[in-house]
Amino acid sequence: RSPSRGLGDVYKRQELYLKKATLQLARGLETESIESLNKVLETGGDDKISLIKAHLIFAEYYVMKGISPKAEEHLSYISNIYEDSDEEFDDLLNDEFFEADMLMDIIERFRFLRK
Repeated sequence: RSPSRGLGDVYKRQELYLKKATLQLARGLETESIESLNKVLETGGDDKISLIKAHLIFAEYYVMKGISPKAEEHLSYISNIYEDSDEEFDDLLNDEFFEADMLMDIIERFRFLRK
């Protein structure tokens, strides 16, 4: 098996885990969705696109649960990738970077609501 083929299989698997997590969340299968997202993070390797998407879903989840510190952990991962990238992902991940920035703004704006 060639290395490029194996890498393609990893990327496909990551996409499947992401789709699975999204469907599980839509069905209210919270625990299963978290497991699927963790699989993306554990096996993501160099697939930064899937990793960013998984971190963003985690951030959305924790914002909705009111667990801002956990959301900020996931958003800081995205922010670091954005800052370190030489715009190689901009076209592919423009929406994700925008949403991550927006979520950080919301967390900052409503920080006073933390208990």
